[in-house]
This record gives sequence, C-alpha cells and structure tokens, in this order.
Amino acid sequence: MPLDLMRPKEPLKKVYLDYTLNLQVPLGDTDQFLRPYLRPKWSQNFIEHNLSWWPAFDRINEFAPEENCVEYVMKQLQAVYPPVYQEWADKHSDRALARFCLYGLAAHRIETEVVDGRKLYVVRTNALSGLPVREGFERYGGDAYFDELWKPVMIVDYGMGPMREDDDATKVVTKPGEQNWARAKFRFRSSLFVLVTLVDHLYHVHLQTTNLFVTALREQMSPEHPIRRFLTPFTYQTISINDNAKFNLVAPRSMGPRCFALTERGLELAFTAAPDLVVPPTKDIFDLRAYILNLKESGVDTVYWRQALELYDIMERFVVSYLWCYYATKQDLADDPELRRFARHFFHCMEVIDAGSSRRVGAPRIACVSPAASAEDTWDFYVKWMAGVMWLATAGHEQMGAVEVYAQDASWTAFKWSPGALRGTKQTATLQALLMSFTSTPMPKLLGEDWSHLFPPASIASGGNAKDCFKKFQSDLETMAAKCDAYNAVSTDFHPANWMDMVKRILEEADSLPGLVPGLHCSLMLESQVFRNLLAMATMRRWFCKSWILWTALILASDAALRKPSVAGKSIYFIVTDRFARSGPDKDNYEFCDLATLPNPLAPNGGAWCNGTLQGIIDRLDYIEGMGFDCIWITPVVKSLDYTGYYAQDFFDVDPHIGTKETLRALSTELHKRNMCLVVDIVANHVQPLVAKSDNSPDAIKTYLGVEGINPFNKEEYYHTYGKSPLTPFRDYVLGGPAQASDSQGSDKVLKDRVKKGLTRCGPRNMNLTECNCFPGNGGPDCPGDNPELQVQGWFGILPDLNQDNPFVRQKLLEYVQYLVREYDVDAFRLDTAIYMPKDFLKELQEAAGVDIYGETTVNNISYHAGFQDVLTGLLNFPAFYQVHASFCQYHLGGDLGNYHLQGAFTPQLPDLRKLYDILEHQSTPGLYKDLDLLGNFADNHDEFARVTYYCDHDSFRIRNVLAYVFLARGTPIIYYGTEQSLTGHQANVLERVALEKDGRMNKGQAYVRESMWQTRYNTSTWQYEYIKQLNDLRKKYGFSDGEQELVSVWYNHLILKRWPTNGGKHPVWIFLNNNQNWTADSPVLYCPAPWEEESWYDAFTGLRAFLREGCYMAEDSRPKLLVRGFSTAKVRCQVGKSSVKALP
Repeated sequence: MPLDLMRPKEPLKKVYLDYTLNLQVPLGDTDQFLRPYLRPKWSQNFIEHNLSWWPAFDRINEFAPEENCVEYVMKQLQAVYPPVYQEWADKHSDRALARFCLYGLAAHRIETEVVDGRKLYVVRTNALSGLPVREGFERYGGDAYFDELWKPVMIVDYGMGPMREDDDATKVVTKPGEQNWARAKFRFRSSLFVLVTLVDHLYHVHLQTTNLFVTALREQMSPEHPIRRFLTPFTYQTISINDNAKFNLVAPRSMGPRCFALTERGLELAFTAAPDLVVPPTKDIFDLRAYILNLKESGVDTVYWRQALELYDIMERFVVSYLWCYYATKQDLADDPELRRFARHFFHCMEVIDAGSSRRVGAPRIACVSPAASAEDTWDFYVKWMAGVMWLATAGHEQMGAVEVYAQDASWTAFKWSPGALRGTKQTATLQALLMSFTSTPMPKLLGEDWSHLFPPASIASGGNAKDCFKKFQSDLETMAAKCDAYNAVSTDFHPANWMDMVKRILEEADSLPGLVPGLHCSLMLESQVFRNLLAMATMRRWFCKSWILWTALILASDAALRKPSVAGKSIYFIVTDRFARSGPDKDNYEFCDLATLPNPLAPNGGAWCNGTLQGIIDRLDYIEGMGFDCIWITPVVKSLDYTGYYAQDFFDVDPHIGTKETLRALSTELHKRNMCLVVDIVANHVQPLVAKSDNSPDAIKTYLGVEGINPFNKEEYYHTYGKSPLTPFRDYVLGGPAQASDSQGSDKVLKDRVKKGLTRCGPRNMNLTECNCFPGNGGPDCPGDNPELQVQGWFGILPDLNQDNPFVRQKLLEYVQYLVREYDVDAFRLDTAIYMPKDFLKELQEAAGVDIYGETTVNNISYHAGFQDVLTGLLNFPAFYQVHASFCQYHLGGDLGNYHLQGAFTPQLPDLRKLYDILEHQSTPGLYKDLDLLGNFADNHDEFARVTYYCDHDSFRIRNVLAYVFLARGTPIIYYGTEQSLTGHQANVLERVALEKDGRMNKGQAYVRESMWQTRYNTSTWQYEYIKQLNDLRKKYGFSDGEQELVSVWYNHLILKRWPTNGGKHPVWIFLNNNQNWTADSPVLYCPAPWEEESWYDAFTGLRAFLREGCYMAEDSRPKLLVRGFSTAKVRCQVGKSSVKALP
C-alpha cells in the first residue's frame, strides 16, 4: 500500500533524524495524557537532554597509561546513577572469551562453519576490517572460531596491519597459546562491541525500528485508540532519546567519533553498510519465540533465554486478555482499519528500507494483515507483534547492545598495542561504555508500576476489565520474580551493588554452582538489564524486577545442542551408489552395465549389482565438485539384499559390495575437506523381503527366508501383521500375501466417476487433490475409503513393515540415526517411505538425529504434505514434482485421470506452466509449511518413471527451463546423477513391455532409471554439465540458499518469479521461465510484467543488457533468464520496436 494512501490521522511536524536513511520522524510528543507523576521531571529531562554534551568537555584524552580511567568514569557516572560493579575477574581467559560470545551481546551472531571437516561455531567481525580508521589506531577485525564445547580454536583476522592500496586484505590466523593470542582476543572483543553497538543497537533498534514504529503509531491511530493507549508507555519520549543517540553518533566531539576509531568517512561507510550487517530475519528479535528457537538450534540454549521466553509468555498472555476487552471476535480485530493502517505503515517502511539489503522483514508481515489473511492468522500476528514491542522496549533493547556498559573496561580495548601517542591509552573502550549509558530510555517499569489508568473503558458489552487484566499481569510478574529470587539464592559468592535498602546478587556462572565445581570463583559482570533498573531508580525512583539479575546465567557447554548446520537451500547431487562409479580393478572399465542381463534382485544370491562403490564416489568428487554442488546424497549404505540398499539385512554394517565402514568415513572426511556435506538415505519403515522368487512369473518358486538373519530386527514380533488371524503362523501370513499399505488409499473409481459427472475437480487448482488419483493420505468425500491405520501398518509391497510402536524397534531405529551421525559425521538424511510411519515416531526420529531429515512424502494433497513438516525438518517436494512434466514438457506421469499403470506417457497436449504455478502458490500460503527452504525440488529421481532428458524428448530449451526452476525456485535443488550426461532412463511403457516379453526379457521397472554412469566417461564438456555449473554458481553468487520468493505472473507458456537474495545484492532478482521448444531458438519471448526500464538490468546467464520497455521484458530467446540489477558492458542483441510492446493488452 502506498504511504500516501494511508491518510495519517494527524499530520505532525517532522524532522530528519536518521543518519543515513533520511527518515522523517514526529517532532515533540502528543501523548500527554500520562499522569503528572509519570511524566519526566525537570531533573530527568536535564539528564536525558544534556548528558550527551558532557563528554565533549571531559579530559579523557589526557589520560596517561598508568592512570585509571575506569575509576574516573565510574565516579562521573555515580554522580547520576547508583554504583555499578564492573570488574570481571578472569576476563583475560579463553573461557571468558567463550562466555563473552554466548552472552546476549553476541548470541544472535553465532554461526556454524565447516573447517577442515570440523563443525565450528563462529562469530564474525571481519566485515569491519575494510573501514578506515584515524591515525594512531588499528583497524577492526577478527572472526572467532570455537569447537563444539565452546573452546576457542582460532581467530582469523583481516584487519591487522595497515590498509593496502589495492584493498587486498592480509589474513592473519592466531591460535590459543601463540604469541599474539591475547592481542587477537582483545581485537576481536573490541571489534564485536563496535559491530553490535553501531549496527544492531543504534542503527537497527534506535534509528530504524523504533523511529518507524512511533511514527506509524502516531500517524495512523487516534490518541484514544485502546491499542495506542496500551503501547504508549513503550513509545513515550522515544524520539527525543533517538535524537540524543543520533547526536552521539555524528557531532564532532560527541561519543561516536570519539569512542570509535573510525574516521568520519569510516563511520559513514559503516552506517551505509548497516542494512546488510544486521542479523537475518531468522534471528530478528521482534519475533522472540522464533529468535530463541533459532539460537537453540545454533547451540545456544541458556537459562537467560529460557527465562526470556517465560517473560515473553507473560507479556503475550497480557496482550491477549487486553484485546478481548475491546474486541468481541478475532474478526473484529482483523477488520480494525486504524490497526491495519498502523501495521501496514510500519512494515511497509521496513520493507522499503530492507529492499536495499539482504533482509526481508516487512513483506511477509504485510501479508499477515492483508484482507486475504484469515482472522486467526491476523489475531496471532497482532498478539505476537504487541508482545514483541513490550519485549523490545525493555529487555530486548538492552540485549541488542548495551551489555558492553558492564563488560567493557580499559583492558578490553584492542588499541593497547597501537603505535604513537595513543599507545597504551584507555580512552576508546571507556568512551564506548559511556556512549551506551546515554542512549537508555526511561520506560515505565513492568513490575510495581501502575499505568492501567491509560486503558479506556471496554468498548463491548461482553468485554473484560482491562485493569483486572493488568492486575493479573502484575501477579504473573510477581510469581516469576519469586522464582527468580529462588534461583538466585543458590549462588553463594556475589559482589553487592548497594542500592537503597536492597542488596542484589551477581549470579555466578552455571558451572560454579554448588554440586558442580565447588569453590570455583568467577565473578560475573552485571547483565545489561540491570542498568535499566539503575537508571530508573536514579531518575524515577521505581524498581523493575527484583530478580532480573538472574538473566546473566550462562550456558553449560554440556547443555549446548550440538546441532549441525542446516542443509536448507544447499544444492544436492543424488547418487545411486552401485550405478555411479567403480573402483579398484574395475575403475577403468567403462562398459555399460546391461540391466537386462542382471539376475532378479529378489532371487537367492541375486542383488543385480553393477559394482559401483563408495571409493568410486571419492575418486569422482572432483567431477561432482566441478559442477558446484554443496552436498551429495547417496542411497542406503546398510548391508542389503540388493543393489539399492533399501532392502536392509544389517542396519549397523556397510554393504561389502559398495565398501567398508572405513571407506564411508573416508567419503565423509573428503567431502568435509571440500566444505561439502553428506546426505545419507535411510529406511526406517521396512527391511528386506522375506520371500525370494526364482523369477517374476506367476509360477515362480518362492523361498521363505525368515527374519532371523536381519539385524537387529530378528524376531517376528517386530513387524506389523495387519489383518492376520491369531491362528495364522507368521510364515503363512507372509507367503499368503500381507496387507498392503497401498490399499490404504481411497477409491480411484469413485473419484473418476465424480470427475466425469462434474461433481468434483481434481488437478493443481484443488489444493488437496492436485492429481486425479487417490494417493495414500487423500481421504475425504472425493476419495472415500482412506485407511490411515492400514497406511502405517500395511507392508510396502513385499517388504516387511517394522512396528515402530514396539519399544525395541523404536529404540534401535533412534540409535541407528544417532550411530550414523556419530560414526560417519552425516550432515542430513533422506528418509524413505516417510508417509507410511507414525508421525509421533517421525518426530522422535528427527529429534534423535539432530540433523535435517528430508522425508520422502509421495502425496499430492498439499495440506497433508505440509503436515509432515510438523515432525520432519525437510520434505521432498512431490506435489510440485508431479506437475513439472506436464508444465514444461509434453509428458504426463499418470495420463488422463491418474492412470499410473501407464508409467507416464507422452501427450499431444501442450505443456501448461499454470499447473506448477498453482502448486507453488498453494505452498506459499503463510503458515502452511514450517520452512520452504527445506522443500527438496527435483526434476527426476530413481523411482518415478522417466529422466528429464527422456520426458522432455531431448529438447535442450525445455530441459534448461526445468533445471532453472529446480535451482532458482525457493527450496533445496536436487539433481539426479546422469542428468548432466543426457541419460535417458525410463520405465518401460506399454509398447516397450510388449517388446521385452517378445524377446523373452524381464521388465525391470524402476531399474531402468538407475542405469550405470561410467559409460559416459564423466564427460565435463557436455552442455548440461556446464549449465548446471552455471546454475550453481549463480545460485551462490546471488544468495539463493534461502530467502523470500514472490510469484509474479504466469500463463500457459511462461512463469515469472522474484527472489530476494540473502548473501549479496541489494535488489530482488527476476526469474523468467518458459516451456517453448528448440525450434523457437531464434524467436524473442515477451514477458510481462518486468522491471522498469529506468533501472539498469542484465541477464546473469549471458551478461547481456536486458531490453525493457513499459514494464515488459523482451528476451532474445527461450532460454531461462535471470535479471539482476547492475551494469553490463555487453550490447543488447535483441532490438525490438517500441510498438511491439505497446501492442500488448
């Protein structure tokens, strides 16, 4: 919504406040209905408006190295604030460095990275290393790495030494125990203070978020509105405080220029880069619950954050009870025009700012308050938003930066080793501590302060009493305070900060509590929220919460969740191990493995092996890495009855046909050395067949194998026996034909009858029936007879179905995934036949694994599909896959009305990209999926009928567009081995099956899409190999590993998307796809809409300048296009007259 259509409730005189964003904010304050005793006193106004001038006249620059500037500063501060205990006894130790990074100050900046095969935690500040500093000071810099137990491993610093004229940084790596280790630590700590202070705190919280929030609140809501009344205590005097912060950043002798070593140009550059340096939306403190979950997944699970969430829950309950006093229904809240304008104004402004950065905070939230959103979603959004505002205005504000008031002291400065006149001085760190002191805001305190007089009378007859809600809120805070006091009481060693008649305790580090490491003394710095209390006490004589000091609790290393980094959005190369690469004596044998000559996999001593191995994969990693892939996915490694690995005999052994345990470890190690990851296929649903057949004929001889040889599931009680009579022996049940999971699906006949009669519609437009086939899970009136119990307990063909409700089975399967992660450093799993197992088991399996699991969820019901992401982090995107063939190429997987026995068929019907678009549109429904970046997109695989080269009939333009969709659409791109070599494997169609039978050969179904690879000799010159490499390169260059996606436009022959990169580029990129054939190679393609021609755009594939005219794009051919903002020296090859665009309707 354009801002000029929002009709401000009251136009306010504005001034420019922000340093670089040119934001205008209201001047003065219109919220004058606070009680007189809550308004700032003249002394408080004097402090807030004049303290920022004081540092310009101090004598800190005159300090000599031997003088104690900390004592001087604290003396100055104590003239205004009560005494603050600041010393930290072991601040020079490596343990202190780890604690420093695990505090609120740096927790939101913790990342993970693979270094030499090890997963390390890292906190980065090298982004500051290129900023110019004043003479006599060192540049900032340093990325600190820690192992899984949070022991420092190294600091990688690009800021040491003078800046070179060619801007090429010098990399200095320092490790614990080395001569310069102390200096490296000091440099890193000081640099992190600067980064968080400038970017996260002053820029993000003060200059951006709060300014925009207060402006939107005052301009879009009437002063008497109950929401504005509720929020007033958290916005009062915000603008004046932010003006004070701005002054401290830019005035010549103010805090910013004096406490940071940056030159004026360096400070300007820092704030220009600030939008890209702010933490990503997944760590946005506005959404506290998601923020804390993200920290926990990163390995930061502290008492601090657990209690932060407890406080947030109290705030959220208060908000809910307050809203029910003024809105009869959730729909009434959703329909409130002032509230909607307020939210849209704020998040629209955030979106405008973020459009120039890698962040995309505004757009997803604007959608939450659109008329199209459900009342339930809108209600939840407002509740979380208001509770988030309460959090950010109190504890959250301090967490984002002011903690350095307590941690920062003279010995922490990085400039102790600076040359010249400043050598050994302490001014930089001291002034930085003072800066944060003067940006604090006198908010009403949560506990013990009564501001319920602000609440207007309830506006509905059934509404509650807001003052009663406030009393309940206070009661909940009192209860939490009591718990806090009880928790604090266990700390015996403390340093008092005398404060009226109360003595506060500084909580000891967790591992110094009684019963853990008795007698270990490590005094801890006061956490930043205490400063809020002290300031409030000095100015308003009010107390916030008796026990906020407990928020200084630290994480125990043993409690850290050692979760590997997610593989979300990484590109994956999928390999059937037995068919990819040979090794040993067969390494140079490039003869095609003729599947027709192989024995039946189910025959005794069969297996149908082609002799590909894990070592063969290791030997070909250069080939895979050359295409730019991030990960490889390999078929199951368990000892198995056949080549696929899906017929497990021993879960805890590696099949000798493909290698050994040592070879699997070597593969994992080699991948990690290349910063690549290992995805392993696992099966938890079934084991090997219990019946061997001599052939596939009806008269084949059957041999019962029994369960005794299956490890560890060697008892009959470990398997489902759905429908078995108690008198029927297990052997007879197996030989007689067990109940089939595939029979759990509803009635295809009923569905097809209903379609023919016009009573129902199936296809992509129907979210819960995107294919005309009753897949398992597609219950309901259109597919009656769906049987969820049989779906879980029935056998998958001839494969014995494990009973995950059996305690032994469940425990061993959980141990199995943990074993693979522990022994082979597996980064993620692909889980076979996921929809055929209980969801409660899947949830436990995911938790036990501790890494991402991509579930094979072969369903076409999108709601049902999305539900599996409640228990698994990732899903293979089958609903989209089922539409790819008919969207880009003239091939239907199931033929008309889902006749899947056809095994796919070519059709004269033109492809239609609206089919795929409909699926993507359904999947983008807010809240439907937990993480769209963990949907695995693919064009073909080892099970489904045909490879992309076959079903696109070798049409290179259509294949290019299919692959561009896989790589550039949101999700995890997965490429099946051999795609780059034009392999054309496909299951036999009707005519081919007749020919096979005539020749006396066996139809081996899926085996024909699992052909050998070595006959291609791993040619790196094919156009597909080069094209996939280019797609991977572009994906990384423009940050498509994750990030928002917008569906712009679709017609039957074209699809337009926009993506917002996350690791580079300040603008969205435009993706243009089509389904035109090769013969259109020289024909231009017109796409509408497109970027406007006033901006400079070029095609990232070719480097050619894009021809744009009146909101449309004339592409030179039918190849996919990726338009990015920038400049190109290449000339436009396609010159199309203006009239051709104007002729569009």
